[in-house]
Amino acid sequence: MLDDLFFAVLAAAVHELGHIAAIYALGGRVERFTADIGGLNIRYCGGFSPAQDALIALSGPAMNLITAVISAIFGFFGGYFIGINLVFCIFNLIPISILDGGRIVAPYLGRRALYLDIVLITALFILGLLVWRAAGNPTMVIASFMMLFLCLQNGRY
Repeated sequence: MLDDLFFAVLAAAVHELGHIAAIYALGGRVERFTADIGGLNIRYCGGFSPAQDALIALSGPAMNLITAVISAIFGFFGGYFIGINLVFCIFNLIPISILDGGRIVAPYLGRRALYLDIVLITALFILGLLVWRAAGNPTMVIASFMMLFLCLQNGRY
């Protein structure tokens, strides 16, 4: 179990380092790095365009994908590490406002991003109920409530 936690933290670090590298590559700087119930958060400045912000958001999932591919090719850390990196990549690309995917599409959706959040969080909740019933795993139900809570906390609604 500690191995799983170590690999999850390592995958999260890889993800955040991808964002940080993109921020600095685009001429910005990191103002603050915090952790809370929703994960790791980076506050940065640099006067970026929506396209540059999208690139910064995409860089975290891209690093997870690159790490998974390199790990698979060279046999680093094994299957769990590959899997957790792929989960970080795919999950963070869901276009919910508090995730990287939401940061990519929100500037182009405006107020409609709120409706997309509601639809996607509801879909994750329903899918989570089905998984919980079939496999006894409530993780997705809990995650959907956390996402709703974080969206509300961040003033998204």
